Amino acid sequence: MADLTGRDADETKPDIATWGTGNVLETGEGTVKVDLDGKADSVSVAATINVPSDFSTLQQAFDSVKSVYTGTGDQIVINIESGHSIKTGTLTASDGRKAALYAYNGNYNHIRITSTDAVVPVETGFDGSVIIGEHCQNVVLDCLIDMDGEANGLDGYVTAWAGSGGKVLSGAGVINCTRIGLYSRSGADMKAVGGVVFTGAGWRGAYCNHTSRMYIRNGDFSGLKDWGHHTPDAGIVAQHGSTIDAQAADASNSAGDGVRAQNCSTINIPQGIANDCAEYGFYADDASTIYAGSGTADGCKKGAYIRNSSQFHFPSGSAKNCNEYGVHAERLSNISMRIGDVSDGDTGIFADEMSKIYAIGITATGCTSPAIRAENGSEINADDAVATGVSAGAGVVYCINSVIKCSNADLSGNITGPAIQVISGGEVIAQGSDLSDANNQACACRDGSEANIIDAQTSGHGATNGILAQDGSIIRAKGTTAPTTIDVNTLSADGIIFR
Repeated sequence: MADLTGRDADETKPDIATWGTGNVLETGEGTVKVDLDGKADSVSVAATINVPSDFSTLQQAFDSVKSVYTGTGDQIVINIESGHSIKTGTLTASDGRKAALYAYNGNYNHIRITSTDAVVPVETGFDGSVIIGEHCQNVVLDCLIDMDGEANGLDGYVTAWAGSGGKVLSGAGVINCTRIGLYSRSGADMKAVGGVVFTGAGWRGAYCNHTSRMYIRNGDFSGLKDWGHHTPDAGIVAQHGSTIDAQAADASNSAGDGVRAQNCSTINIPQGIANDCAEYGFYADDASTIYAGSGTADGCKKGAYIRNSSQFHFPSGSAKNCNEYGVHAERLSNISMRIGDVSDGDTGIFADEMSKIYAIGITATGCTSPAIRAENGSEINADDAVATGVSAGAGVVYCINSVIKCSNADLSGNITGPAIQVISGGEVIAQGSDLSDANNQACACRDGSEANIIDAQTSGHGATNGILAQDGSIIRAKGTTAPTTIDVNTLSADGIIFR
């Protein structure tokens, strides 16, 4: 290890500012030249400073070398020694919060924080955040720190303001933060190289706001928990025009949401994991976009909740065993999840308030409410869907004043209700689908609705008449065999069934 005091290890180490000017220290690991202000300003090769052997705190160690220029690309390492606990900082950021290491106004990405132990704790009663960088290129975090949910603790690694940048290396991070694990705010950029660890945060695992950007592929932001100081919010969050690239990141087992994009933000998280979240696996609001191809949101309250003109791309995604909905789009929002799986939950897919869901080839078996549901001027394309073994009194397909396409789908075996129910002027196109073995009708249209079930299988229904038309409805049923509630090809007050 480099002795940056110029003395032997057993000698008293003076403060770095007492070196005097013009001194050159020759060590086994490098050469340090002292500038006129008593601070090191250049090194020829990488040097290592130890905390607490060389300096008692991270801040003191950082201050001693923050002016160093490493023109050859070498790095200065600040190493946290075995058994040391990170101390509460004395400096405060612009928001008044303390930091164990506060970096400001400079380029410090040649300074790397490491540790001897696999995990570094903070001291009991730690107050504030671990690392905050403002108006700067922040120090590089290359170790794992445990905040242990300290009551007065806040955030792990923070970079703030436009033009600023932060970097966390693989395997590094801050776990069990009381508030936020990884935080990029107010236009800053954050690069967390594959495999960073920010689990167990108390409010948000990774948070990016006000046009900031994050690159956090393969990162672990799971296990959001209630430490008793903040209400758990979400594992990964982008707000106010921010962008996050989080391919294959993990935001599962959250006491709140898994992944959330709000206020015109974008999150790219293909193969992302958002399972077993207490609220929503994926949540997009206010004209935001989430791309989560082949991702999973199983076992959540809602696998995906997309609202207010937002977009959700979920091809081959999975949102099974969800308590309310597999995926839910409302208020002019769109969901695309071709060949996805929303089985074994309550409602499978639900489009509401002029929203659209593109779900060709979807699997929605074993749902306890409608597998495919649209209301209030919405549209769903679920051609070739498989939604068998449903137990929904309202129907496997339930359409209110909307349009659902589900041709060549398998909608058979509804345990408690009809295969298709269309009401209030809705329209269902289920040509060539299997509507057999329903507990009630194969197809029921009410209140001026329409259905196309040409060449559909309608056998084995539990009702006296397997095809029902009421209140001026229209059913096109050529090629079907089930009895009808009105004479076919005859117009009546209940409508007409063509066959």
